[in-house]
Amino acid sequence: MTEADDRLNEILAFADDPGTAAGVPGGAPDIEPNSVPEIVPDTLRRWLGRRPDGVTFFRGFLKIYGVPGQSVIDVEQWNEAECWKFAWPGDLDRYWCFAGTAMGEQFAVENPSRGGTAASPVYSLDPLTMAPSVFAESLEDFFALIGQGPEAFVYEDVTWDLVDRHGSFGLADGVVAVPPRILQRQVDANSFMTMPYKTVMILNGDCFSEASKCPVGTQIAGITTYTDEHGRERIRFRIWTS
Repeated sequence: MTEADDRLNEILAFADDPGTAAGVPGGAPDIEPNSVPEIVPDTLRRWLGRRPDGVTFFRGFLKIYGVPGQSVIDVEQWNEAECWKFAWPGDLDRYWCFAGTAMGEQFAVENPSRGGTAASPVYSLDPLTMAPSVFAESLEDFFALIGQGPEAFVYEDVTWDLVDRHGSFGLADGVVAVPPRILQRQVDANSFMTMPYKTVMILNGDCFSEASKCPVGTQIAGITTYTDEHGRERIRFRIWTS
C-alpha cells in the first residue's frame, strides 16, 4: 500500500459510512481507474476509484459525489448545465464541482475541459450567489482538511441544529430556507426544510437570478412556485406594485 493510499484511508475513516471490509474503506468495492470519467483530475481519480458511490462526512453535511452508474449524485451529470447550473446567471461552466454541502455550497476545480490544470486550487462557490473564493490550494489540501474535522466546512451553529432536527443528510439530500434567506435576516433550524439536493441548487439559483433583476429599493411581496416545461420546481419573486 502506498503513502497516498494510507492518507486516503485515514481521511475515509472520518466518513459517515467508512465501511468494514478489509482494504475497502467504503460501501462499494474499488473500481478500475478507467471506469472514472476522463475529465476527473488525477488526484480525484484515486478517490472515486475507492468510493464510486460517493461519500458523506459530518452527518451528511459534506458530500463527495460519485461516478456514473454508481452514485445517486453522478459527478459527470452534476456538472452538466441542464442539471442545475442553468438556473444561475454567469458562467458556472468554468468550474467543475466535485463536492458540496447540504446548504448548497459547491467545491470545484477549474474545469479541465475549459483549460483547467492539475495545479488548479479548490474553489468554494457561495451557496446563495455562487461567488468563487479559493478554499484550498490543491485537491490534496482540500481532502486533508476533511481529516481535521468539520470546522473548515461548517460555518454556522444552525448547521448542527438542523442535523438534530432533521437527522443525518443523505448524499442526495439538501436543505433550503423557507422563505429564502434573501428575504429573512435571522434563521434557525425551523427556517429550513429538506429537499432533493438538485432542487436546492435550482431554487437557490432562481432566488439569486430574481434578486439580480430587481432595481435598488424594490419591495418583494413574496415568492411564487411553479413547474417549468421540464418538470422542474422553480420560483419567482412577486413584486409590490403601487
